[in-house]
Formats: sequence, structure tokens, C-alpha cells
Amino acid sequence: MSKKPPTVEEQNWMRKISIMGCIACKVHVGAFVPAEVHHMTSGGRRMGHLFTLPLCPYHHRGVIDGGMDEAYVKKIYGPSVSHGRKEFEGFFGAEEDLLKQVQQWVGWPNKNDLHPSTVSSSLSSTTSE
Repeated sequence: MSKKPPTVEEQNWMRKISIMGCIACKVHVGAFVPAEVHHMTSGGRRMGHLFTLPLCPYHHRGVIDGGMDEAYVKKIYGPSVSHGRKEFEGFFGAEEDLLKQVQQWVGWPNKNDLHPSTVSSSLSSTTSE
């Protein structure tokens, strides 16, 4: 996907997830840490603005605050996706599974929203009736 400006729907999604805090911090240590929007990729390309996760600066970009060293932060909070998606997913689970959890937490989709990951299941349920 090209780096197109987000649509209104995509802006709403990214706003919703950014205010919920970092999914990795929330799942691993039960902490609220302000989040940035992390775009999921497939084959080295962004999947789109609706395929995004809320990650804190450490889990997203490897930024460490407060003078702590990286080994200590990694021991407490787990690995950063910036240091390798495989290690991050080995610790926290697949990004796709984290996305499903985020969708549930923010109530997505609701009757007014439709997220791409629900399109195929929505279509198959309507064609099988």
C-alpha cells in the first residue's frame, strides 16, 4: 500500500487506538503507557492505516526514556518491534492476534464501522444464509 493520507474512517481508528495506550505494556505488565500508531507490514509493505497497533515509543521504535539501559528495559517490558518483529511476536504473539485484541477493546467494528479483517467473514455469513 502506498503512503496515502488516511481516510476519515482510518483517522478515527488510529485516534481510538492511540488513546488506549500501548498494547504490549497493557498485556505484559498491565500498565497504561501513551501510544504511537504502528503500521503492520506484509512483504515489507504497510498493510494500510486500519492495520495498526498502539505501541509506546519503546515497543514501537526502541526509544528508552529515563536513563535506563536497554537490557533492563527489555527484561521488564519485553522486546521492541524495532529490534525484530520475530522476537516481538515470539514474546507478545502475532501482530494479527494483537490487532484482534485491540479491535475487541475499542469495540471495532460496531454497526457503524467496518474493519477490513471483518469483511470476508461478513461476506461469507451473508452468502451462506
